[in-house]
Amino acid sequence: MNKKIILNPFCKIEQKKEILYFNDYKKRKIIKIKNNDLIQKIIKELTKPLFIGDLYTNISKEMTIDVSQFNKIMNHLTELNILQYDTTIPLSPEMEVYARQIEFWESFFSVENGQELQEKITNKHLVIIGSGGLGSWISLYLTQMGFKYLSIVDFDKVEISNLSRQVLFNFKDIGENKVEVLKSRLSEINPKVNIQSYNSELREDCNILYKIAENNKIDMIVNCADEPSVVETSKWINHYCYKNNIPFLVGGGYSGHSSKIGTIIIPGKTPSWIDYIHSTSMQENFSDFQVIKEADAKYKGVINLTASLTAIIQTMDIIKFFSGLKMPLMHSRTSEFNIDNFEMEYTYFEKGLGDSIEKDI
Repeated sequence: MNKKIILNPFCKIEQKKEILYFNDYKKRKIIKIKNNDLIQKIIKELTKPLFIGDLYTNISKEMTIDVSQFNKIMNHLTELNILQYDTTIPLSPEMEVYARQIEFWESFFSVENGQELQEKITNKHLVIIGSGGLGSWISLYLTQMGFKYLSIVDFDKVEISNLSRQVLFNFKDIGENKVEVLKSRLSEINPKVNIQSYNSELREDCNILYKIAENNKIDMIVNCADEPSVVETSKWINHYCYKNNIPFLVGGGYSGHSSKIGTIIIPGKTPSWIDYIHSTSMQENFSDFQVIKEADAKYKGVINLTASLTAIIQTMDIIKFFSGLKMPLMHSRTSEFNIDNFEMEYTYFEKGLGDSIEKDI
């Protein structure tokens, strides 16, 4: 009896007549057991961690109990996860800001040590290409979550039309370089994040990515660049990532009242972006069509809610990927998220010739 025991901190305990209800928020289940005086005493005493021997001693001062009966109930409550051995690890000072986040990891991923998972997920270097409607929101979320290294690439300046949907910019920033403004604001939000800004345009040769990688190994590239198009820039990045074995996330976009949510590409393991282009062209027979004129306002109508919702979904996929514990929602598929009814319409694609095409380039 030399171990400290605690009540499951995720359990809410309620009573109805002779039944005790233990609502385990972490495992999302309710456990019902018949109430008795000994269980009531155990709950009453465990307001703080106690050695099992001390718990027995405290209860035996108030009621006569048999050791074997006590142990039987303790084992039963432990098996049901109502009681747990205290393995609490005090938060380090640098982790205190993420305390609620760490509790979420423990519940969402069903792990005991959220601090270790926080370190595993966030000790990464992400390159975010594009700092507009999607890139600015993703940059904010990753900074708040404590990702340690962010490199932001964009050559645009803040314009008045950006202010209604792109986060962290204001009227005083109009005419300023987006990446410099973002770096300044994000550093104020979380000064522990190492943020590098690159006032540069992504080109087909991806020279800017080679430059960034010289200073710090890249763990993932997040493509939010829409010039000349997300499809085209993702082709360039796909080639770079296959050559350097780096996963990348294809950022979303907007079409009418829907958010286009991209996929995560893992070279050699998932379909490549070339596979996606090929599969969608075949499905829609796009290869039979010749564009005479593109719609002038095809992508221009957007609100901040559409941008931020897309960023939330894609940031969660980044978290899932680096956790190694859950499959990203957009694994081997893309989707359109309808802002009107919150429905998702998925487009699936499979590995095809993309791997061999990249190897041959």
